Amino acid sequence: MDKLFQRLTLIFPAWRTALPTDESVAEFKAFWLEELINAKIRNWKLIARGLERCKQSKNPFLPSIGQFIEWCKAVDYHELGLPDEDELLRKIYAFMPFGMENVNEFKFGSNAEYWLIIGYCIKQPCPQDYKYLEAKYVYGLSVYAIAKYEWKKDGSVKFDAWKYRVRESIKSSEWVVAKFLDLAIKNHKNADKLQKFAFKV
Repeated sequence: MDKLFQRLTLIFPAWRTALPTDESVAEFKAFWLEELINAKIRNWKLIARGLERCKQSKNPFLPSIGQFIEWCKAVDYHELGLPDEDELLRKIYAFMPFGMENVNEFKFGSNAEYWLIIGYCIKQPCPQDYKYLEAKYVYGLSVYAIAKYEWKKDGSVKFDAWKYRVRESIKSSEWVVAKFLDLAIKNHKNADKLQKFAFKV
């Protein structure tokens, strides 16, 4: 408590106005200690967070214990790898010219920031993103439908494993091309003769 009080007196030059005597200082320390314990502010990390907010205060007088506890419990967005509200808004505006299609070209501050910005843009996409999101949706449905079809044919492979296989195959395009060729051969008038060329996927 002595360390905290020392910091407070350095930050707030008018502290003597509220604590003119040694007795009032002792009462202040005892009361603050009791309230901090009741509020479960029991480690220096939380107290340091409160002191940081004290430094930002332009008031030369000591804060109330309630105000200090509120500052101690305030969420430190940067500590969590997150931007604060103003920073997030600036980041979103900066991201918009890139759009979802060029998302990999944008530099995100952290994984948490990535999901915040992407989540916002998916819920409120800019015009150039609608086609991209629609394509992603169709792609997802296609993967699901093809994987379900294959899973029904071969249940020995888990459904999620089929989805993974389909996604990987679509990425390389080999599976899609092979599937279309198989369908073309199957529906060809000379299907029997052409079966030897089928990929059978």
